[in-house]
Amino acid sequence: MGAVLENSATQREELEVAKRRDWSHIIDRLNESPRGELRIRMGSPGSAQVTRCRLLEEWSNLEVTTVREILHLRLKNATGR
Repeated sequence: MGAVLENSATQREELEVAKRRDWSHIIDRLNESPRGELRIRMGSPGSAQVTRCRLLEEWSNLEVTTVREILHLRLKNATGR
């Protein structure tokens, strides 16, 4: 039983640690991508929505949509390059 408690505590700690992203680096990757599109899996649908709003506030040349916890990033002028 002690192992189960220890395991669940370890899992809880892992869930509480947020993944930090360098959005400037991600936007650079988006600019370099052949299709001008990227998909990024966020931790939850709520964090995807908040990040969407922040990205749209920061970069005017992006189209950002969410489907559940997935962020879909696309350059506005991307036409399949």
